[in-house]
Parts: sequence; structure tokens; C-alpha cells
Amino acid sequence: MYKELHKKYIIFFLITTLAFILRFYLLNDHNAWHDEWHTLYVSDPSINFNETIQRYLGDKGDTTLTEFYPVLYLFILKFFFKVFGYIDDNGRILSLIFGIITVPLTMFLTEYLNKGKKFIVVGIVVSFNLFLIWQSLEIRAHSIFVAFSLLNIILFYKILEKNGQFLFFCYFCSSLFLLSLWPMTGAIFFGKVIYLSKDFILNKFRNDKIFILFFIIFI
Repeated sequence: MYKELHKKYIIFFLITTLAFILRFYLLNDHNAWHDEWHTLYVSDPSINFNETIQRYLGDKGDTTLTEFYPVLYLFILKFFFKVFGYIDDNGRILSLIFGIITVPLTMFLTEYLNKGKKFIVVGIVVSFNLFLIWQSLEIRAHSIFVAFSLLNIILFYKILEKNGQFLFFCYFCSSLFLLSLWPMTGAIFFGKVIYLSKDFILNKFRNDKIFILFFIIFI
């Protein structure tokens, strides 16, 4: 059993390293798009909170352009710039980190739901996915959104399996973060409601705590 676990860790490490190489290779050969410059302008670490909000709401000097997702990502990026420096490549590094984390999270979720070697194929496919590689190099919220969505789904299955308070707390926090990061996360919660409803209809299993938690999260 120890050898199997050790082998699994090595596979996770190798595929995650592959994902890192495929993404990092293109990091310095990437020019900023208009929306990325807009993101950089809003998340300037040298301006105060009020000015950040003004820029977010559309005050761009001689033009008006608002963001189409909540401001949370911009404040995360603002803090990252303040710590590591206000250059566009650092914004890409933040996306790169979460783009790489997406790979082992996907593998873990696959292995959790389907025991066997399918997680290896999934990990390789996700590593080579051109869209995910591209988004891992964009100064946008997509990579963080995908990584935390996967983490949230994993925690969802974990609280179905165990009723630990710490798991419920982690799930609650990750859910609030996701909904604050991007409202379309509501579709994920809708899918969870369908899953729980199916479980109740087919297996007569009802978890009132989760529905109460959903209610508190959406309040």
C-alpha cells in the first residue's frame, strides 16, 4: 500500500511538472490584450481603495469601461503586485500558479470519483489543454476561478462523506470566495442541488445540513 501511494505521488508530481513546463515556456512570449491592460490599470497597488473602486466602475480618464466580474480578483491582484512588483508578468505568474494547481486538483477529483488509472489520462489531457494553457497566462480571474471551483467540488464530496466541522467551515469559506469571485459559480451550486436531489430520489439519502449550508451561503 505504501509503495502504491508513493508511486501515485510520483505520478502527480511528474504530470504537474509537465503542466508547469508547458505553461512557463510561453510566459515570456505573451503580449497583453486590451482587457489585460484594463485589469492592470484598475489593480494599480499605488492607488487607494476608493480610486480602485472608481476605476473598476468605469472611470478610466477619457474613456468609460467597466469590469464584468466582481472586484475581488482585482484586489487579490493588487495585493500580489504590492508584494512582488507592479509589472504585467507578475500578474501572469499569479494566473500561472493557479493554472498549474488546477492539474493536480483535477487528477485528485478524478481519482476520488473513479478509482484506477483514469486520473493519469485526465492529468495529461488537462496539462496539454491549449485553452487552459492560454488562460494560465492571462491576467484575468479564470485560472483562480477554475482552481477554486475544483477545490470547492472536492470539499463538497468530502462533506458528503464526513460531517466534520472543519470541513464544513472550509467548504463554507471556499463557497463564499467563489461566489464573490464570479457569480456564474451559481451554476455549480445548481448542479450540486441536482446531484443531491438525485441521491435523495434514488437512494433516499437526505443531508439537511448541506441544504441549510447552501441557504446560509446564498444569503
